[in-house]
Amino acid sequence: MNNEISLVINGANLQYFLNDSFYREPSQVKVNGIINDSCNKSCILEDDINNITLIFDREINSFENIFNDLRNISEIDLSNFDTSKVTSLNSMFKGCINLKKINFGKINTSSVENMESLFEHCENLESIDLSHFDTSSVTTMSKMFSHCHKIKSIDASSFNTLKVEDMFDLFGYCHELTSVNVSSFDTSKVKVMQGMFYDCGKLKYLGLKYFNASSLENINYMFAYCYSLIYLNLYSFSIKSDLDSSSAFLDVPENLGCIIKDSFTENHFFGTKITNCSDICLQENKRFDAVKHECVQSCDPIRFEYNNVCYENCSDNNSYLFINQIIKCSAEIPENFYLDSNKIYKKCYQSCKKCCQNGSEEINNCDECKDNFSFLNETFIEKKNCFPICNYYYFFDENNHYICTLNNSCPDNFKKFIDKNRCIDDCNKNDHYIYEFNNTCLEKCPNGTKNDSTNRCYEEKYYEKSIFTSLQRESNIIYDTSILTTK
Repeated sequence: MNNEISLVINGANLQYFLNDSFYREPSQVKVNGIINDSCNKSCILEDDINNITLIFDREINSFENIFNDLRNISEIDLSNFDTSKVTSLNSMFKGCINLKKINFGKINTSSVENMESLFEHCENLESIDLSHFDTSSVTTMSKMFSHCHKIKSIDASSFNTLKVEDMFDLFGYCHELTSVNVSSFDTSKVKVMQGMFYDCGKLKYLGLKYFNASSLENINYMFAYCYSLIYLNLYSFSIKSDLDSSSAFLDVPENLGCIIKDSFTENHFFGTKITNCSDICLQENKRFDAVKHECVQSCDPIRFEYNNVCYENCSDNNSYLFINQIIKCSAEIPENFYLDSNKIYKKCYQSCKKCCQNGSEEINNCDECKDNFSFLNETFIEKKNCFPICNYYYFFDENNHYICTLNNSCPDNFKKFIDKNRCIDDCNKNDHYIYEFNNTCLEKCPNGTKNDSTNRCYEEKYYEKSIFTSLQRESNIIYDTSILTTK
């Protein structure tokens, strides 16, 4: 099969009996790249750092104890090894106290039935990539990660545990463990969970919502000495009434913040309680879902949020509030929101600093404008609308969109203006500034001027002339204007 296992072993004058660890001897052994025939049975390693390559040409169906208690191995590379026929990984790395790195590659563990003590006492191992582990045939995981003192996070979310019966001490004595993902675990056949999280002193949050205890026979010390535990989800964990659980929470702090449980009775887990789980979830920047019974990143769009808790519906005296696709419940209207006709809170228009408490997004309903925005003194504009402050001229186009010019001039088709910086195409289209004088729309003609029938304002010395010119134009009669006098 020409399968290779590469090892990095630290130390000097160390003797290893390689054949005792394997059911089949390696056909060839290389030390630092050089073939060493004397290593077939045993090998004395004299270098400070030795790179060992074991080459096999016959099938191996078990990795039991393959590296057991080889205390000076620091790295192992299994990426070239075919493990498709392997049925046992029992104690494979047990006692490798200086092992820091394992390269599994795309390991095939589909035939493995036994993973007992697989990483037990790998005391310097800080991370394990379990993403390619197929555990669908495994029946025992007893002590699999036990005494992995330095490992901080274990992601076992890809594990299929449908056939597993024994989880004794599975994560026991993982002193630095702060995060463990067992969300995929099916524990319906598990009989033993004794010491499963024993002495995980830094573990704060533990979600076991989908754990099934129907076959459970031993739960002793399951969470004992988890000194930092503040959130525990055991919602579906209904144990048998005659099962002794008195030691399950041994020395767990009395101020354990939140235990979520369904059908527990007081004699099952003594001293357990339900407190405000939302506060606990919030420490992880999450929400507590009272429907799903777990901490979640955010409430689903179909959920309603009130005081950091997700509910199926808001209470009768609360209204709904939409923020970033999260439906919140609130009895008070928050700042920068208004209540629409359907009792749904919606955000004020983006230009509002504060808005009134009724209306719609189309009508801004601003009580106060944001910085660099202001109200416009226009009768045709709703007083609650805020517009960007324009340092030049502004106008409303044919679609009634507010436009600010980039220079001190109005566009060709908006040559009239109001209040010095408002451009308009025709004063007669305005119901307030209807009088035109010097291309300006005004509320009334200025002193010393009079208006004609077209609401144009003229200085008095030109007024009579403008009247005759207007009449002449309207009746097509030619007047002799030489008789007109001016004052």
